[in-house]
Amino acid sequence: MEEATFKYSKFKDKVEFVDCEFSGLANFKYTDFNEYVDFSGAKFKSDAIFKYTKFPDGISFENAYFDNFADFQYADFRDPVNLNHVTFDGETSFKYTKIEGKEFTSYLLNNR
Repeated sequence: MEEATFKYSKFKDKVEFVDCEFSGLANFKYTDFNEYVDFSGAKFKSDAIFKYTKFPDGISFENAYFDNFADFQYADFRDPVNLNHVTFDGETSFKYTKIEGKEFTSYLLNNR
């Protein structure tokens, strides 16, 4: 998939991007997902922007690959959050990111 722009989108139902390849920019900034979202096995070959995105019913990035910048600033996650075997080969930003209302890094360290 070339550039994918979902900025300000609202998804009412479950969304699956399983094994999807994003060769260009993947822009999900300010996107609201109402149901569980599955990015398992997705490949982000360019920047992936999830800034201010809401995942109120869980997410999976299991086996996902981020080749460039992965921006999750201010993202809001709710359980379940599956980050098993995710690979970040570029820069990342999880500044002000929350999982279940807790700071991203401390949540992950306390829930291993």
